[in-house]
Amino acid sequence: MPELLKYAPLALATHLSLFFRACETHGFIPEELSNANIHPVPKAGKSPSEITSYRPITIGSVTAKVFEECIMRCYGHCMQSSELQFGFKAGTGTAQCSLAMKSIARHFVERGSVVYAALLDATKAFDRANYAKIFQQLLLRGVPASVVRLLYRWYAQTNVRVAWNGATSSEAFGIEHSVRQGGLLSPILFSLLYDSLLTRLRFSGIGCHINGQFVGTLAYADDVVLMAPSIQGLNKLLAICNKWSSENHIQFNPQKSIAICLHGNRRRMAVNASLPVFIGETRIPTATEVTHLGHVISADLTDSAEVFRIAKAYNRQFNAFFAKFHTLRDRGPLLPLYSTFCSSFYGIESVFPTLCSTAAKKFLYKSVNLSLMKLMSLPRESISPFLIAEGVQNAETTWRIRSLHFWKSIHRSSFEGRIIFPPHKQHIQAIAREVGLGTLSMPSVLSLPRTQIAAQCLYTWQAAKILM
Repeated sequence: MPELLKYAPLALATHLSLFFRACETHGFIPEELSNANIHPVPKAGKSPSEITSYRPITIGSVTAKVFEECIMRCYGHCMQSSELQFGFKAGTGTAQCSLAMKSIARHFVERGSVVYAALLDATKAFDRANYAKIFQQLLLRGVPASVVRLLYRWYAQTNVRVAWNGATSSEAFGIEHSVRQGGLLSPILFSLLYDSLLTRLRFSGIGCHINGQFVGTLAYADDVVLMAPSIQGLNKLLAICNKWSSENHIQFNPQKSIAICLHGNRRRMAVNASLPVFIGETRIPTATEVTHLGHVISADLTDSAEVFRIAKAYNRQFNAFFAKFHTLRDRGPLLPLYSTFCSSFYGIESVFPTLCSTAAKKFLYKSVNLSLMKLMSLPRESISPFLIAEGVQNAETTWRIRSLHFWKSIHRSSFEGRIIFPPHKQHIQAIAREVGLGTLSMPSVLSLPRTQIAAQCLYTWQAAKILM
């Protein structure tokens, strides 16, 4: 039986090809594929009375999901997005993308330069996406024309109804643009649209480059960051984005976009200094601290503000948890519930302790200890022995373990873009000192040839593995 399974993709491709030909011959899409319902999902923190406060999620039939899965299995190799795109990929996340941005900026700062960055906000990018432009990308990537025609016909003939509170609208309507949010193929197709922008920026020759590799832009879904060592270069990258947006019906909002100078304290800027950075003819607001994918990035490239954000988020989680469960008489289930509701520490794995202030680390550790003392009704001198006895991880232990698992996932990931966020030298040396290896004489990863970067990442994981 296992020998026969290797022929499954070939059989699937054969049956799918016959299905394509049948649909193309008859010139229609089966109703099981073309009919779908839109379920409006409220956005957090938005007014429910505004239509823009809802995200339209298209739920199709099981047949449509099987159809999309067949497309992905047969032609997924033609739909791989750029290594500069961190979204919709296994083994990557927001932490990797934000860390890459900081690592690139630190590389330039350590060599006496600064990095000017612009974080672009796209207005309803998924809803505005032109699927005709996306299908052109599929043709350029070698997907058979019959498959592309079928996908185009499927999108063009899609009939949707709005489902809300158990009721469904009587009238169906078509979709002239946008990808089907909620579909299996939608994230991949949307990434291909933004790949055309990333490719255009790469071949412009403008922006940050490291060892001949273009790192002037990073993307996570529709969140795009542009980076250049000069304001003139950043404005040229923004002009390319502005032209691309008009061609692809994507609108970048200059008021919600933001610019920042990452100087690492080498070039201090006034708090109210405004960078002459424009989208079209509109100036982008300037800040000395930005939130990128939920992670705080400061102009001085330290991680203190990020640790304060993590600690404040933890305090909010714990207060909400304690308000619900503080009356629980049996204290036994409290620790498992606490671990479930209060242990996210979102983003802590990508934070370097050597780049945090002592005040920030103390604030995080104290927040966790005080909350556990309050939860278990213990005095201050008993909290540490209690944590050891109960096997509960304090903030410092959680930080270390999350960090090691984070670097482990980077090494094991097949994502080629991992080479643009190298491990921080001081961080790995600190790990080595903790396990008695002494100071490692490790050259900066960014100064190595590209052929040695993979070996350096492996060495990083081997050093960290000792603590696992």
